[in-house]
Amino acid sequence: SSPLTLGNNMQMNAALTLNGGSDLTLNGTISGSGRLIKNGAAGLTLNGVNNYGTGTLLNGGDLTLGNASALGSGLLTINGTSQLNTNGSMRLANDMRINGALDIAGSNILSLDGRLNGEGTLTKRGAGSLERSGGGSFRGTFDLLEGSLVVTGNNALGRDAKANIAAGADLQVATSASLGSIFGTGRVSIGAGQTLTMTRIDGFLGDDFRGSLTGAGMFTMNSSGALTLS
Repeated sequence: SSPLTLGNNMQMNAALTLNGGSDLTLNGTISGSGRLIKNGAAGLTLNGVNNYGTGTLLNGGDLTLGNASALGSGLLTINGTSQLNTNGSMRLANDMRINGALDIAGSNILSLDGRLNGEGTLTKRGAGSLERSGGGSFRGTFDLLEGSLVVTGNNALGRDAKANIAAGADLQVATSASLGSIFGTGRVSIGAGQTLTMTRIDGFLGDDFRGSLTGAGMFTMNSSGALTLS
């Protein structure tokens, strides 16, 4: 069926679940104490300067944000397999929990300034930069296939997370951070005075990183395991 665009303002006093099979664009302002739940494979675009505060649950399909306030002030939870798109470069202050798989693509610069938690997979595609400044206890996987992941805040990579850095992609450590494990053939650059620490809670490292390490910073291990740099 055909895509649908609505310009109405919405007051959500209870949870609103979107189950349709057609792409939906909401241009009005969404307010209230309810939660927005997105199911199915269709796309959802939020263009309003929204102020609902109970959060957004993304169970599937693409989510496109027209501005940095499109998600209101609540938590974005990803339970399914979804892609997050933006209509331009922006900074998102919302906290995020990735339990499923989230793809971030395109050539825009996207800054995730909120806390990042969960044990899912965050995949970076496209030539744009993904910046992480918020903290959190993310234990999942950063899958850098294209572009850059730039670390600009303390604990921005979470706790015991894994990173795959593909050829042509790069991890830029502008603020000290830690990872549980690292592998791939891409590039890691560590800024002067900063440290990238490899640490696993279970004390095990058995990774093979075949990319390049650059920069004036430090690369350290805090584990009894083995890391192969080849």
